[in-house]
Amino acid sequence: MPERIGMRELARRLGCAPSHVHKLKMRGVLAFGEDGLIEEEAARGAIEAARDPQKDYVRERYAGNRPEAPPSSDNTTYHRAKAAREAIEARRAQVELERLMGDLVSVADVKREYFAIVREMRDALLALPDRVAQVLAIESDPRGVHRLLSDEIEQVLHGLSREFSAEERTAISASPAAS
Repeated sequence: MPERIGMRELARRLGCAPSHVHKLKMRGVLAFGEDGLIEEEAARGAIEAARDPQKDYVRERYAGNRPEAPPSSDNTTYHRAKAAREAIEARRAQVELERLMGDLVSVADVKREYFAIVREMRDALLALPDRVAQVLAIESDPRGVHRLLSDEIEQVLHGLSREFSAEERTAISASPAAS
């Protein structure tokens, strides 16, 4: 007696989706028994008998009988180069947009600003001894000296912080993105 199989197993053996076998069943091409099984050979015969010869081109296409792609030519090389160039142009446009919006700044500008900030901090800290030398010379208590130095250093740092905050607000209001 021939082997009887279910819908999923038939689909697996035919190399198609179970939904395709179900469609064939619903169209009346396949007649499953009350137990939900069918003989594989009978199913293959029914499918072949119901096959539309006008649609052989579709079957060939899905069976992998497509003609091979033409060998790489100068035309495909040209298209690849053009696509690469377009990608570069798109990236350039993106960078320019980010620069105009203020999201992107040049490295030279950042280095110049960093140098100015560090120089200003250095100058403020180097001026500290000249400002507190006479006051410290009078003070004999180490805790008093410590307090005076801490207060002066804190004052210098707060002054720099306020100055940089004001510069940042000015820079933000002057940026193209703030307009």
